[in-house]
Amino acid sequence: MATIVIPTLKFQLNTGDRITLKAENGLYLARDPAHQDWITASASTPGPTSQFVVHVAEDSRISLEADNGRFVIRDTSAEFNPLVARERSADQYTELTLTVFDDATVALKADNKFYVGRYSYKAVQTVSANRASIDQYCHFQIAETS
Repeated sequence: MATIVIPTLKFQLNTGDRITLKAENGLYLARDPAHQDWITASASTPGPTSQFVVHVAEDSRISLEADNGRFVIRDTSAEFNPLVARERSADQYTELTLTVFDDATVALKADNKFYVGRYSYKAVQTVSANRASIDQYCHFQIAETS
């Protein structure tokens, strides 16, 4: 079983671990069934749709499985590349590369080599792989759930 050790977070990520991610706006990332299963930064408290099962690949890469049993992937049909929980299995397109910062936040880089950040689209706080470099919208707090 692959493991990612994240010293600044004081825990390891293993395949099968459940995590939450909190955006810089203080809201949790969650699968949003009302918006085509987009991943949005919209949950004020962590609930079932804001918990993701980690699947560790290698080289600090992970895939996230949402509560609907689907993997998070970029929606390439939208030009701003929102993340959605639609893929049936983990593959190279669902893998996100972790960058860990000293402040115990992480950044995620998608398969298109762009960073994931909060992006407002028609008043929906989507999470999209559309940032060429890391900015304040690309920092997420990661936590294990019980």
